[in-house]
Amino acid sequence: MSGSAAAKSYINTTSMIFIGGFMMALAMERWLLHQRVALKILILTKKITRLPLILLGFMATSYLLSMWLSNTATALIMCPNAGAVVRRLRNLILNDKEELDQEESERRSKAIHRLEVAIFLGIAYSCNIGGIATLVGTPGNLIFVEQYEIIFGKKYSSPSSLQWFGLGIPISLLFIVFLYFYFLLYIRSTINIMRDFTKQKCGGVSLESVTSSAVDGDSADDDHVLQDIPNSSQPVDLGMTVFQTEYNQMGPILYEEVVIVVLFSLMVVLWMTRQFWQLIPIFKTKYIDDGTVAIMVAVLLFLIPSKNKPPTDDQDQSGSIMSWQTMKGFPWDIILIFGGGFIISNGFQDSTLTQLIAKKISCPEWLPTYYSYACDKYCCYFYYGSVQ
Repeated sequence: MSGSAAAKSYINTTSMIFIGGFMMALAMERWLLHQRVALKILILTKKITRLPLILLGFMATSYLLSMWLSNTATALIMCPNAGAVVRRLRNLILNDKEELDQEESERRSKAIHRLEVAIFLGIAYSCNIGGIATLVGTPGNLIFVEQYEIIFGKKYSSPSSLQWFGLGIPISLLFIVFLYFYFLLYIRSTINIMRDFTKQKCGGVSLESVTSSAVDGDSADDDHVLQDIPNSSQPVDLGMTVFQTEYNQMGPILYEEVVIVVLFSLMVVLWMTRQFWQLIPIFKTKYIDDGTVAIMVAVLLFLIPSKNKPPTDDQDQSGSIMSWQTMKGFPWDIILIFGGGFIISNGFQDSTLTQLIAKKISCPEWLPTYYSYACDKYCCYFYYGSVQ
């Protein structure tokens, strides 16, 4: 393989989709749009009186954000919020004014621990599940499309964003629903304890009003507040007004956030409808692909001027929605990994090493085809788990 051919492996449609999509994600982080979206979704649980819907709020938020943002970035957004909720619940349940025997105390402690495990694992798994729903959800999807082009590009066209979305959404929804009900079974003891506790101690009082003073585990404030909890048989409102407070502190929606939402929506619409607007005579299929759309919209982030100062500690004075100071956080190492993998793949194809390996590892004719398929999936699963 020549040097020029190898260099082309680093700059292709897959790389451009990743670069454009990650620029959009960095712009969201610069203006804290991702945090606003996460808090707004969690605020929907304000009137919830049951733990299952709190768990659903965290999982659904993680699932939706990870469709378009990095799975790791989404988890970093959600975990601090989850930790705040779990700490407040733990302080409330374990610092009860009534004398608790050792058995009851251990029972409550284990129940809160199970809730903590369910919420945090629910966030992690939901981020991974959301990543498979869209073409840009995780780098593995883009790598698959590029490999598909290398191997089958001459015979079949690679899946478009719309085709991937149509297949990925139903599959990911099945996964997320199954995972949610699995965690509901896991925390059923916590749900029962919380229901009994709220009926006994917190009738008619918002749980967040009880726990708002329990900042970062201040049990003394918890004890003071618990003295004023009325007895009632009505369940407590498990509202998490801490999220509303954080949301209010962010202030009104900025002009820059609106621009990012509009550009992001434009990018998604163009991705989903590319097969249709490519039929217009002025657009030629061979000139425009998903990478073209991603870079076009990403460039607009640098061209559209901003009106406000970024809420992050960004010292760049460019006066645009996106800045090169923010681009310092771009993961260029992933682009290099992409290119290196594509070079190896192209080398395998050009040298016919792929066909040789396929012949050597092919199953005997007397073995069923699904045996080879099962071995292939096992190897992929093992390798994927090893490189994460």
